[in-house]
Amino acid sequence: MIKAFHSVAGLLLVLVLAGSCADTAKEDSAPTVLPPPDVRLVLVDQARWAMSAHNMQPWRIVLDRADPRRIGIYLADDRLLPATDPYSRQIVMSIGGFLEALREAASARGFSARIAPFPEGAPAGEDGGSSFTRPVANVRIMPATGAAQPGSAHAVSSATVKANLEPADFSLGQDQAYLEANAWKGVSLRFLRDEDSLAQLKPVLREAFRLEMQHEPTLLESYRLMRRNRRQIAERPWGLSYGSNYPEKSLRLIELFETLFPMEKKKWGLRGADNFDREVDKAAVFLIIATDGNNRLLQLQAGMLFQRLWRIALRDGYAMVPASQPLQEYQAMAEHYRRIHRSFASPGQTIQMIAWLGRPDPGYRPGFRIPAVKLLSPE
Repeated sequence: MIKAFHSVAGLLLVLVLAGSCADTAKEDSAPTVLPPPDVRLVLVDQARWAMSAHNMQPWRIVLDRADPRRIGIYLADDRLLPATDPYSRQIVMSIGGFLEALREAASARGFSARIAPFPEGAPAGEDGGSSFTRPVANVRIMPATGAAQPGSAHAVSSATVKANLEPADFSLGQDQAYLEANAWKGVSLRFLRDEDSLAQLKPVLREAFRLEMQHEPTLLESYRLMRRNRRQIAERPWGLSYGSNYPEKSLRLIELFETLFPMEKKKWGLRGADNFDREVDKAAVFLIIATDGNNRLLQLQAGMLFQRLWRIALRDGYAMVPASQPLQEYQAMAEHYRRIHRSFASPGQTIQMIAWLGRPDPGYRPGFRIPAVKLLSPE
């Protein structure tokens, strides 16, 4: 019986490591209704649903007491990924996603979010987070001159399905809206759907994911981030879980079983790799975000673009699934990193994100995030 349940639980691990992952947590499954007068907290409450690496939500927020229009965005140095993301490249991209979600939230309410990245200078590229004491961005919330743009925090929070996806029926003509979303110089976007490219890409993705699940430091880091039940989620509402990859009616049983008989670490990793193989085999449309260089500003902008594409995909009825393992920069992944860049990057480019589009079953299940008020810090 234990073996049977672990087989079922293994299915849930498919992409719980590939990017932002979420779980069903009714007590925090939709944006909080917050009272006036501070609209900044309302905007943070929506922006916190942005995608982030391993669902670490690595943003720390300061609401300027002297200037009611200003928000300071900092890196939360207690929510980093030192093994998987040693230079915090994915963490910086995640904060870019938060900034884009904040901009969208402001626009939906008739405001303009003016983003000033790294106002006191950017950290060094080789720093994993120790010098991130300065703000990653300052944001000023101003009245917008144009019409409010529609947006839905509920929609953002529901775009978390990572397993059992059907291939995207994504036509060539649909590329245009995604390509036009790229507003950043030095950041490029391309789609891969031809058989030759997919035949070259998919083996690297599979091998890199399996490496991450067998490399002791990265496996241990992910394993420790698993939240196996609602109590664990409430205590530490960031990290990985099974929830959005499993039907609600069966989730309680899976959570109970995993709480009582948690899968052994190595078996957990290998089961996840096996299921990743099956999911990536079905994928038919991939996108690649690359930058001309690899400085912190470009990483931030790549994250903003990825968040924007995620919202467009949601509008079109797709789930967007990160598959960025071969882009990770720890030494054991170096050969896969070189392979993916030799095949899909131009000279001087750094690939910041690889993801695929899939068609999920109807009825997304909302995820979990840190409550907005708990993201706030004093200056």
